[in-house]
This record gives sequence, C-alpha cells and structure tokens, in this order.
Amino acid sequence: MKLDKGLEVLEVLNTLGDRKKLYITLLYDKDNVVLVDTGIPGSLEIIKIQMNKISIPFEKLSKVILTHQDFDHIGGLSSIAEQNNEVEILSHSLEKEYIEGKIKPIKLTDDFLRKVRSMANSYTYKKHKEVINILNNYYTNVDIPLSDGQFLDICGGINIIHTPGHTPGHICLYLKKYKTLIAGDALTVINGELYGPNQHKTQDLKLALNSLKKLADYNIKTVVCYHGGVYKKNANKRIPEVIKSELNEIS
Repeated sequence: MKLDKGLEVLEVLNTLGDRKKLYITLLYDKDNVVLVDTGIPGSLEIIKIQMNKISIPFEKLSKVILTHQDFDHIGGLSSIAEQNNEVEILSHSLEKEYIEGKIKPIKLTDDFLRKVRSMANSYTYKKHKEVINILNNYYTNVDIPLSDGQFLDICGGINIIHTPGHTPGHICLYLKKYKTLIAGDALTVINGELYGPNQHKTQDLKLALNSLKKLADYNIKTVVCYHGGVYKKNANKRIPEVIKSELNEIS
C-alpha cells in the first residue's frame, strides 16, 4: 500500500495469532531502506515479495527499527539478519536486552509458547519446522539503542517518541516529511476508527495512555497502526479524545 513516495505499508498475515493482517512500514530514500517491525516467524518471504513489487530488492534493506519486543514484531527479525548481515537493528535501549534474549521478553510466557507451538502444528511440515526453529532461537543483537527525542536524519527525518506502557521501551516514530506517525501497538484501528492500545496485551494501560500525550507535539496527518492499518481522519483531534475517554474508563 503506497502512502507516498518513499513510504509504503506492507501487509503480513498473523498466521500464528488472530489471522488478521499486520501492517509493517517500509521507508526508503537514495541511501536507506528501512523496515519498521518484522512480523511473526515465517514472514520474510511475503515481505520480500512485496518489496520486489515496488522494485526495492531485499538486499538493499539497511535498517530495521523495532517498536518493541513483542513476538509478532520481532519474530521475523532473525531470518532477516541471517539473510542480510549488513542490516542494522535499532530499538529503544529499554527493549534491547529483551530483543537480544538476555532478559526473557515480558509476554513470552511458557503458556504463550505452548499455544504458538500448537498453532504451528497446523502448518505444512516445512512451515512448522521453520516456525519451531525460529521460536527456539529468534533473538538478535541490537546494533543501535535509541532514546526518547532522538532524531534520525534519514528518509525525510524520523523522530523517536518513547511511549512506555505497552512495554517498557515501546516507541512510536514520527516521520517528519510525511506528517505520519508509526504507532506500533500504542494505538489501534478497529472498524476504521482509532483507539488506544489493546487493553489485554498492555503491561501498564494507564502509563500507555498517558504516554500518548507526547503526540500533541506533532502535526499528525496519518497514523499507521501495526494492528488495524492506516488512519487518516483528523488524528490530532482523535488522539486526545482516545486518551481522555480510555483513561476515564479505567479510573
């Protein structure tokens, strides 16, 4: 899905979850090709196919920015790093040790792993084997730790916004050139409307909602949510409404 020149949204099916689409952002300019999040294990081939359709070879991928540590965001990372050893991995510093496997990811419980392995059994043999192999070793080193307020002077400019709550080091990315927010799991789109994070999968919901107040500093025309896709209906007005109404619900 083309949003603008140098800005695409790739669609990857969450075959190990609710079977809904995951929306991965691809940015590129003459010097950089940047993927934001990586989907679940086994997502690489569909990512490659979609990149090839827009004449961006996978071999040109230079950076992967991870919004946070969750399985459906970093599950495809090890395959990318294995096939492209030049790619740089970036995440918030608070997520680094989780992504590297030095600390067990918060939501990667034994019960969760059992469920994922059970779902993987419904795959073809080849796919099942691929998923299980990645589950057993899907951690990858983070090359560049990020911090709140950091500005990356690539692809028209990327502001790093630390939005803790869903996980400790969750980040949103503001794309200056495009007036677009990559929200990760800090926001969701449901039936075309913008909402806050998934309450059942958010570590600290109150903190997550309060973190969204930082977004008032940015002129946001478009929001890309990892779950739900693209939202374009007056985001700067809708986001404060989301914060107020959902904080009231939990107070």
